[in-house]
Amino acid sequence: MQLKIPKVSGLTWATFTIMAVAVASIFIFTKDLFFLLISIPMLILVILLPMLMSTMSRGTYEGLAEELSSKAKRKNIGELQPKDAGQTVTVKGTVEAVRMQFMGRPNLVISYGDTAMSVYMFAPKHLDIKEGDEVEVMGMVMKKFWAGGAVAISAYSIEKLE
Repeated sequence: MQLKIPKVSGLTWATFTIMAVAVASIFIFTKDLFFLLISIPMLILVILLPMLMSTMSRGTYEGLAEELSSKAKRKNIGELQPKDAGQTVTVKGTVEAVRMQFMGRPNLVISYGDTAMSVYMFAPKHLDIKEGDEVEVMGMVMKKFWAGGAVAISAYSIEKLE
């Protein structure tokens, strides 16, 4: 079995960098070894905790995808309505936009025909998805209350189609 190191978001790396610069600056000025002894393990945790949480979340989503794949209804994006909220569905579409990559929680906009919708993946696996790619998404239909009740999908799995 191959060890897969979870992806850490750009935001996590930015936080780590800022904290590391702060720790180095404080140490340079104070020469306090006790401070350094405490700070280095904390810096390591800033990276390790998001990796651990990502691994745990990914495992949960993969389990859901496996468990619900036979129950997921195949639908076209245009067929989804707010009344479908809570249903597990599988849809296919073309990626129109990829957002929030720096957070490690990609938000895709996918389209099929003349209809588009958002797809949120809170625990993504390592996929190189970009605009123009064809994808198959399985997840739960949800209402976007901040967008007038439009539907979106909270994805359990996203597969890039070849």
